[in-house]
Amino acid sequence: MHDLSLTRSRVAVDGGHEDGLLVFADDMLVAVLASLDADFYTSERGQWHLEAGFGPCSARPLMFETLEAALQWIAVRLSLDPEAVVQSALFNLEQREKP
Repeated sequence: MHDLSLTRSRVAVDGGHEDGLLVFADDMLVAVLASLDADFYTSERGQWHLEAGFGPCSARPLMFETLEAALQWIAVRLSLDPEAVVQSALFNLEQREKP
């Protein structure tokens, strides 16, 4: 089975930096996502931006309403079952961040 795994990272974006995620599929980097939370984002605030995609995830920059939507898009591009991998990736990220 193929897995998605997430690692938090700061991402340099126009005007500063944002919280982001490195997205791995079976230990290969496939995407870099940035959470658009800065005050200067108006209608995009709170969305996730595909800063970079690699391999099947290479695409022009895309915006996603939620992190889950971004991960579902990535899973589909990688021919993975979104229902099987997205919730698992989010759960594993949560577990690693617990004190």
